[in-house]
Amino acid sequence: MDPCTPPRTSIWARSITTVRNTPSPNATTAPRSRSIPLRLAYFDLGNVLDETGRVEEAITTYKAAIQLAPTYADAHYNIALAYEKMRAPRKALQHWRPT
Repeated sequence: MDPCTPPRTSIWARSITTVRNTPSPNATTAPRSRSIPLRLAYFDLGNVLDETGRVEEAITTYKAAIQLAPTYADAHYNIALAYEKMRAPRKALQHWRPT
């Protein structure tokens, strides 16, 4: 097993399964009741990707969570940290500011 690939158990497996079985996020068409768990799935997946060093992919999934819930403070916080890891402070600043 590749040491960079987390085992397919725990939250990673649930998150990736949820994301794979869901069409692309679109805030205008996602039903309200479904967008809450889906935003959490994207957020959790972003956390796993970030923790395993896949920061660019984490940023993409945090963006998906933010698209579903634009005021989701935890996603804004984590994407700002990820942008700082990528040495992109201007992009990070956009997410540090209150929405």
